[in-house]
Parts: sequence; structure tokens; C-alpha cells
Amino acid sequence: MDTLIYWVARAGVACLQALPLIAVARLGRALGALAFRLDGRHRRVALDNLARCFGAEKSPAEIRALAQENFRRIGENYCSAIKTAAMSPAEMAPHFTFSFAKSILPHEADAGPQSRIVAVGHFGNFELYARFGQFVPIFKCAATYRALKQPALNRLMVSLRQTTACRFFERRTEAAALKAAMSDTGLLLGLLADQHAGRNGLRLPFLGHDCSTSAAPAVFALRYHCPLHTSICYRTGLAQWRIEVGNEIPTRVNGVARSVEDIMGDVNRAFEAAVLRDPANWFWVHKRWKPEKLVGAEIATESGEPQMGARPPASPVSPRRILVRGPNWLGDAVMTTPALLRLREKFPAARIVLLTPEKLRGLWRYHPAVNETISFAPQEGLWAIGKKLRAGRFDLALVLPNSPRSALEVWLAGIPRRIGAARPWRNFFLTQSIAPRAGAVKMRKRTEAEIAGLISQAPQPRPGLPAAAHQIHEYLHLVAALGAIPEPLAPRLAVDSGEMESVLKKFGLEPSVRPVLGLNPGAEYGPAKRWPLERFIAVAREIQRQIPCTWLLFGGANDAVFTREIESALRFPAGTVFNLAGKTSLPELMALLKSCRVLLTNDTGPMHVAAALGTPVVVPFGSTSPGLTGPGLPGDPRHHLLASDAPCAPCFLRQCPVDFRCMDGLRVEPVAAAVLESLSREPAVLE
Repeated sequence: MDTLIYWVARAGVACLQALPLIAVARLGRALGALAFRLDGRHRRVALDNLARCFGAEKSPAEIRALAQENFRRIGENYCSAIKTAAMSPAEMAPHFTFSFAKSILPHEADAGPQSRIVAVGHFGNFELYARFGQFVPIFKCAATYRALKQPALNRLMVSLRQTTACRFFERRTEAAALKAAMSDTGLLLGLLADQHAGRNGLRLPFLGHDCSTSAAPAVFALRYHCPLHTSICYRTGLAQWRIEVGNEIPTRVNGVARSVEDIMGDVNRAFEAAVLRDPANWFWVHKRWKPEKLVGAEIATESGEPQMGARPPASPVSPRRILVRGPNWLGDAVMTTPALLRLREKFPAARIVLLTPEKLRGLWRYHPAVNETISFAPQEGLWAIGKKLRAGRFDLALVLPNSPRSALEVWLAGIPRRIGAARPWRNFFLTQSIAPRAGAVKMRKRTEAEIAGLISQAPQPRPGLPAAAHQIHEYLHLVAALGAIPEPLAPRLAVDSGEMESVLKKFGLEPSVRPVLGLNPGAEYGPAKRWPLERFIAVAREIQRQIPCTWLLFGGANDAVFTREIESALRFPAGTVFNLAGKTSLPELMALLKSCRVLLTNDTGPMHVAAALGTPVVVPFGSTSPGLTGPGLPGDPRHHLLASDAPCAPCFLRQCPVDFRCMDGLRVEPVAAAVLESLSREPAVLE
């Protein structure tokens, strides 16, 4: 019987290989459609899987149509894999493209390419992974496989794969040979990252539900100190495929090995993004989400040996729809962007929606971490906001502000997981209250008596704050509770280049060889944060004396009185000073700030916006602390954060109760020198 099956299969292979690839692909799609009608068991599995993952957003008819297309794709891929096995690279060229991250290539100084692990999934025509060597010939390509039970059919499968330059290792019988191959350099090893791994797998979230995931890619990457990538085969048309190799997945942080669970969680999230990009492209006919078997479960350890009776640590289900409640103040909102980027990094396939005040909505239009915004007006009530959020059917809410109201909003929305900082009067509304982090520094307002005592004493040197004291770490601490990396990133905002051109044209700012400088003399918090106007004027005059510039005066409607005074006092030539206070929307302000070579500003929201757009800022600090709420990433040398040695600063008060010595102590000369130093540098390019 085995021999008969072999000859029937071989005849089928010969027939398929005699046809053009397009004809084979069409035949495969027809056979897949027939299988959908006749194979009830696999049809039910596919429909159940798709309904489990997409039932909340797709109708039963759409689920069925997706399953039908999936069967057609499977037929097309299997038949095409047989045909492409007999095709030369030149014959394959019109049908197959390959894209990979530049980081996969060795540096010129390297003696040879470092061996790498590629986690491959059940996407598209996955037999094409064996063609890696055609596109990156500096690597010796290899993969593992599991032999078929019928020896004759297995020989046929092996003979088909021998036409590629890829070396195949049988998982159970050729482990020693694979180990020997890993000792060589320049090996590109493809390992299946399966979400159908049975009792040997890790229980990890995938598409919103726990499933058994194979650990091999992470185990090999750790054991052999190899970089790890993911690879997806996408169908781009009939008999057309594109393989994309992604960026490196970190296996170590600061030299310390990450857990196998965390690494494979990142692989799963990369695969989730691929499934959401083209749902019909995955292999839905396996029963992926089986209940976990606790008795005798095997978990692969970093050593590669199964550990009987062990269980991986509990892992929360990967959220599909995340609501982030953003802060109400502009500067605070900008300081949340590192946490949002880390959240996106952790959940690349999730839809992240930001709840933000209407006045800040324009801030997020082009931010890479945010898919959508929901805004609310100042007079909008709690019940109205809760009702608006309920329509979003969110899996998880991350509350960034510390107020009781922000926690109550997501509680009224009925979001099942609600995470935020532990604070009085709000923990009841959260399902997970995050305790304060070690090293947190509170911003405490000084009393008048305390200030009087400080200024009566002899000056004492004040120790600087560590970089970890900065406010961005408070928000990173919250996303770390969801498994995100807590290491800081620079705050980041984005402006559309076309929109920037139109804004400059709207305000009459024609291209010029003169550098554009910004002045922002206001501060919404209060007068204690405002450097004296006459000193802004003096700095501008000194700069203009040395370098002719174009000046943009920024501020809100309440700051127009300040900017008019500055404009009047400067008396620069016509077309040199543009008073924009109260005339810009937030997106327009962002475009104009990005156009500046330097911004001289008080500690206020536009300071943070400018720094996050890549514009250097020069800031006189008085009642506030640059170590706690300074612009950009702490220690960024592009920014000049100046403070006097007043012993009572920072007091965090809105108005100075004594003699304003913190701001009066900042002279014009060092501020002007800081602006000139920033101008002497090449303009920054923010990626």
C-alpha cells in the first residue's frame, strides 16, 4: 500500500510540475474550494478559529467568506510548492520577492556573517523559505522538518526539497548534525514558531487567546547567542509571493538573557500583526486554542531540555483593543510618548486608542503609536464619556493621569482590565493598581515658611537628580506592568511634511537663508515660571546683532500682551518678526516649532512639543525642576536647561512669595550664549 501511495503521489507531482505555475495556482485554488465543501472537520475548525478571533468585528457571512478564501489559499500554496520545487531561480524571479532588514547583513568590518535564527510561521507558501539562499548568498541556509510517517512519501518530500540550496535536518533524528552545523558561522536557520505545539509548547497569548507555542526559536537563539528574526510569506497575487524578514527581536537586555516566554511572546505579536494584515494568509485549519493540559506538561527550558511537570508563568491574554487615557496638560501629554511607543512595541498588532481632551487632539494625528483618538469637551460629563467609550469594546484601559476622575471614566465604560497608578480615592475603579516605583521623586510645593528658612541660610550645594527621577519614567513604569520594556526613549511627535509647507505658506514664511528662531515668553501655569520679558528682548537683540534671523513669537491668546510688547521693543526690520500668539491651532503650532532652528522658551507645553519634534530648546528654569519635567530625554546635549543657584528653587509654586530670585538670577549673557551655541550646530534630523 505504501508503494502504491508513493507512485500515485509521484504521478501527481509530475503532472503539476509539467504545468505552468499560473495554471498550477488556479488548479490549487479550485481544489481548495472543493476541500472547503467536502472536508467538514477542517472547515469547522477554520470557522471556529476565525469566529473566536474576529467574531466581534466580522459578520458570520464575512467569517465564512474568509474561511473559503483560506482554503483556496492553502490549495494554491500546496500545489504551487510542488511546482516551484522544480523551478530555477531565474524561473522563480517573476513570482517571488524577498525583503529583509538591513541589520541581518554583516558589517563590513566583520570577518563573516553571524549565524542567525529565523522564526517562520504557517503563512503563505512557506516552502519558499528554503529559497533564502538565493537572496542572501552570504548565508548557508538550513531548516528543520518532521519526517512523514510513510517512508516512501517522506523520500518524495525530501527529493523535492533537495532542489533548493537549503539544508534540512530532521528534528528527532538529526539533532547532533544540527548542533554541529550551529558551531559554524554564517548559518541562517529557519525554525517553525508554531501556535499548535501541543503539550511541549509554552502557553502564550495569540490573537487574544492563550495557545501552545513552540519555544525552539528562542531556545536556539539563547543557546547559540544568535540574533533572532521573524519571517512572513505574504501572497501578493495569483502565484505571487513576498517574504519579509523583520527586525531583530532582542534576546538579551543589558547582557542579561530574557526569558523564553518573553521572547516567544514578541514572536507571537509579530505574527499577530501579519495575521491582521492578511487574515486569509494564515493556516486556520489547525485547532490552535486547545485547553491547557496541566498534568505532565513539558516546557522547553533555555538549555533545550524538556522539563516534566513544569508550567510557564501565567501570561495575560494579549489585548486587541487598548484604550489609553491621556493627560489633560500639553507638556504631560508629550512626556507620555515614550511609554506609548513602548506600548506599541509590546503590542504591535493591537489597536491603541487615546482618550484625550479636545484641545490636545491635534497632537496625535501622526503619532506612530496611536491608531485613533477619542476626544472630550471640557463640559462633557462622566456618563457621556463612559457611554462613548463603551462603544469601543476595549479589552484593556491604561490610565496615565493620577486623578480619581480618569479611573472612574474607564470604570463607567465597563472595560474589563483597568490599569493605573495606585492613588487615594481611585483604586476601587482599577483592576490593577500599580504601586509607586523605586526612585520616584515627588513634586512637592514648598511652604512660605520653608522658603524663608532656605533663603536665610548660607548657600549650600544641591545634589543633582538622577535621570531616573524624570516624569517620563512614571509613565514607563505603568506600561512595564503590561510587560513593555521600561528603558526610556526620547519623547517623539510627528508632523506631516505637506502640512508643514502649507502652514508656513499660510503665515507668510517664505524659504530663507536666515535661520528661524522661536520665542515663547508665556507660561500657563503662572508667573513664577516666566523669565522677565526684558531679558527675552535683550537676548533677541544680541542674537540679531550677531546673526540676522527670522523670529517667531509664540503663545496662547492670553500671552498676546507679552508678544506685542516684545515685538514693539525689538523694532527689527519688516518681515523679520512674526507675532503668532493666539493665532495658531495646535497642529499649526507643531509645524511652526519644527521649522525653528532653536526655541527660547519658558518651561511650558510648547517647550516639550518643540523638543519632541527635534528642535533644540533653551530654557530658563525657576520654580520648576529640569530634572523632573525637563524637555526631551534627560541628558540630551541638544537642549540647554539653565537654572540659578537660588536655594529655594524649585518651589513648584505659581507665584513667587519672596523676590523672584530664581529667575532674576539668570542673566542674559549665558542664555544668549546657549542660543548661539545651538545655532552653530547642524540642524537636527529627527527620524
